[in-house]
Amino acid sequence: MAAGLPGTRVIVIRVLVVSPLADTRRALERLVTRDPGLALVGTCRSFDSLEGAIAESRADVVVLDAGPESPLPIPLLLDQRSSRDATPVVVLLDELESEAGARALRAGARAALPRDAAPEAIRAAVRAAAAGLASLPAALAPAVERHSARRPHAHAA
Repeated sequence: MAAGLPGTRVIVIRVLVVSPLADTRRALERLVTRDPGLALVGTCRSFDSLEGAIAESRADVVVLDAGPESPLPIPLLLDQRSSRDATPVVVLLDELESEAGARALRAGARAALPRDAAPEAIRAAVRAAAAGLASLPAALAPAVERHSARRPHAHAA
């Protein structure tokens, strides 16, 4: 937490950046470090070492770029979803309108954004995730809605 005006508190969100691509990691690092409300606490290139990186960095939010050729780490997201103290994950995907975005949200990601999302959109998703909220672009809503419509809902009797 950083100091602010007298009598106020400025909360700084600790962010871990994950991407198999060095150029993307650097771009996301710049995006985080240029925002005084965000602090870069680490980077990780492999999904395999992500759990250790989260524990070591004590990140508040993970920004995870799945990369164009990398499969979405659904088991990792499911592990995060099942834990009460899980670190929220913001996922960046190539094909957001496909089922991948909806699948990421169902698996436990707090946000799914296109890999080319504007820096402001990524920062907003990080802030929302840190606040316990889920967010998604309007383009992804139909895929999420289609899945919800197929799923039976329990009704109280």
